[in-house]
Amino acid sequence: MKLGAECAAVCDTYEPYMERARALSPAGCKTYADYHELIAHPGLDFVVVATPDHQHRPMLYAALKAGKDVYLEKPFSLNLAQSAEMVSTVRATDRIVQVGMQRRSMPFIYNAKKLIDEGALGKVWHARAAWNWNFLEWLGESPLEGKLDWERFLGDAAATAAGPEEIPLVARILGLFRWEYDRPRVLI
Repeated sequence: MKLGAECAAVCDTYEPYMERARALSPAGCKTYADYHELIAHPGLDFVVVATPDHQHRPMLYAALKAGKDVYLEKPFSLNLAQSAEMVSTVRATDRIVQVGMQRRSMPFIYNAKKLIDEGALGKVWHARAAWNWNFLEWLGESPLEGKLDWERFLGDAAATAAGPEEIPLVARILGLFRWEYDRPRVLI
């Protein structure tokens, strides 16, 4: 068996991101705006789902139905009930599904763990987690440049009066969407 992976196709509802992915991918990489078309791409063994949270479940189910293994970025689901349903669905298949925790694999995390394991900090008796972003430039709130297929972006999330032009650019770029029941909320 030959180990390794090759990027054969990419999919995005936001055209500038799709073009960037195409430029970073091997020659011949196909692009799609509809994930159903990507999943139907011949010869794919697995898919990586790195999308807004509300798309995780439908994309996972579509990939499983097509017999693909799945690497799914966190969070797995939107709530505990959905998690239970998704786990049950995965277990009913013979597919491999991994939920990603990329930050835990970053070198600075390994270095911090090594310091703790070696006793450099003494006995650790309390830890407090924090999530900090460090941006070097202001992203602004200008209108979204390029084409976004809003209907595909929404997927099965409830349609709202808000369109892509009403979501601040910084939130769109960073993907800081969290879907709560029937409305998107943007966390900044």
